[in-house]
Amino acid sequence: MINHKVLLYALEVSREGSVVKAAEKLYVSQPNLSKMIIALEEEIGVQLFNRTPKGMVPTNDGEVLFRYAEDIKRQTDLIESYCKKVTSNSFRMSAAVIWADYISEAFTNFLDRYSVEKNIEFSYIETDTESIINKVVYSECHMGIIRCDKRYENNFRRFFEVHSLAAEILCEARCVAVFAEDSFLSERKVITNEDLDNFFEVRQSKNFVPEISESQLRSNSDALPGRIIYVSDGIAQAELVSRNSGTYMIIPPLSPETLKKYKLVQRDIDGMSRESIDYFIRSENYSLSKTDNAFLDELMISKRKYKQEVLL
Repeated sequence: MINHKVLLYALEVSREGSVVKAAEKLYVSQPNLSKMIIALEEEIGVQLFNRTPKGMVPTNDGEVLFRYAEDIKRQTDLIESYCKKVTSNSFRMSAAVIWADYISEAFTNFLDRYSVEKNIEFSYIETDTESIINKVVYSECHMGIIRCDKRYENNFRRFFEVHSLAAEILCEARCVAVFAEDSFLSERKVITNEDLDNFFEVRQSKNFVPEISESQLRSNSDALPGRIIYVSDGIAQAELVSRNSGTYMIIPPLSPETLKKYKLVQRDIDGMSRESIDYFIRSENYSLSKTDNAFLDELMISKRKYKQEVLL
C-alpha cells in the first residue's frame, strides 16, 4: 500500500527538481528523503525520476503519478478544512512544548478552567525542540513552544521565515547549572567550568540549529566530548540528575517548588553567559481558536509569575 506522505514528498521533489531543495522545504534530511523515494519506487515498481546532472526529472510514469498526487493533496486539504468546521463547537487544542516550569503550570491551570466541559480533546506533548518544530511544520500540532540558544537566534528566525512560521518570544533567560542537592557542588555559591569536568551533562535532545551541522555544533559545545547524556523527556531528565550526583543540567533557572520537588539545587557558572530563548510558534496559515487563546492567556500569566519570582 502506497504511503501517501512519502508520495507527497516525491511530489515536492518533482516541483523543486532537487532532493536537496525539497528536503530543506520539507524539513527532512537529504539522505532520508533519497532513501524514501527509492523505497517508494521499489514498492510500486515504477521509476519516478531520471537522475540527471541538472537534477531530478520526472519520468513519463512519474508525471502521471504526480498528477494523481496533486489530486490527493487537494482532497487532503479539503478534508482538513471540513474537519475544522465539524469540530468548531468542540474544545480542542494541540500543542508540543519543551519542559519548563511556567509552561507546565499554564497547562495545569488551563485544564482546571475547562474541567467541567464535556466535549474536550487536548493533545499536549512535552518533547525536544527539533521534534516540536517537525510537528508544527507538518500540522501534527497547531502550536509549539521551543527553546534555542541565543547565539543562534538569527538561524531560527530565518528558518521561521522559510517555513512560514509565526514566532513570538515568550521568555529569555541566562542559564544556570542544576544538580542534585547531595552533590558536593551544592556547598558552593558559584561554580566554574572546571568543577564540572568530571560530571556528565544531561540534555533533553541532541543539538539542533538550522543551517548548522551537528559536527559544527559539537565543536561549539561547552560540554566535554563523550560526557553528554541525552534524555528526551524533561521530567525524566530532572529525575536522573536528582538521583545521580555525577550529573548536571545547564538550563534556565527552575522555580523553588520544582527544585524542592526533585531535590535539586542551581548555581551560576562563573564565566559562562549562555542564554536561551523560548519561542511560541505556529503556522502562519493557522488561526488560533478560542481554546488556543485561552491556553495562551494562562501561559502569559504563568510567564509573568515566573519572571517575577524566579528570573528577577
